Amino acid sequence: MQSVNTESALSVSQELGADLFEGYLFATPQTVAGRVMEASQFTRARLAAKLLNTETSMAELEELVRADPALSVQLLHMAGTGVAGRMRRTVSSIRQALVLVGWRRLQAWVALLVLARGQNVSEESMTSVLVRARMCELLSLQIDSRRAEMAFTAGMLSGLDILYGVPLVDVLRVLSIDDELRDAVLDHCGPLGELVADVTDFQLGRQQYATRRGFDAYALQPAFLDALRWGIQMTTGLDDPTVRPT
Repeated sequence: MQSVNTESALSVSQELGADLFEGYLFATPQTVAGRVMEASQFTRARLAAKLLNTETSMAELEELVRADPALSVQLLHMAGTGVAGRMRRTVSSIRQALVLVGWRRLQAWVALLVLARGQNVSEESMTSVLVRARMCELLSLQIDSRRAEMAFTAGMLSGLDILYGVPLVDVLRVLSIDDELRDAVLDHCGPLGELVADVTDFQLGRQQYATRRGFDAYALQPAFLDALRWGIQMTTGLDDPTVRPT
């Protein structure tokens, strides 16, 4: 695992044969002074807010997924990979994939794709956000599996400033999410917020600070590597409906 903080360091590492990276370059938002969300971004954000609403039904999500071939492929890929990232499952239908993935986790995934669509988002930025979400989910499974899907959502939301290049508070202002989730993402309050903070610190190479939830390097490193592999798999062919999961 190579930690890189600049484009030049990335180029050198790639020339030396490294292929797994972490550090500020991939997980720090490049905020542009004075930049605000554009009208089209607000439109997508409002749709994402609707998707994140707890009243959204599985039937509504299924209808949205069926209407988008690329999204259907990614859903099937996600369901086939399994939560732990090590188990391959045979998935025969969109409905089965929806059940396997889980309602809350699917909400977060679809909302992320809606927010990113039409954006000039790099593959590295999208991967970084997915890695954070996945790592939060994997670690949550070790302490409270009932909260794993919410942990995935919190991790994903905490990385939206990476995608948009604007302060996170401005992005979340238009999203209708509950107070616990908002406080966890913005202020790292409560157990969920501490988990997000630990994962963020680890992802940024500040491993010495990632101790709030009691995880050590023997738990954090494998979770990060699993999340990184999954994030790369999920990002590949994201907008290409011809890509098929392997």
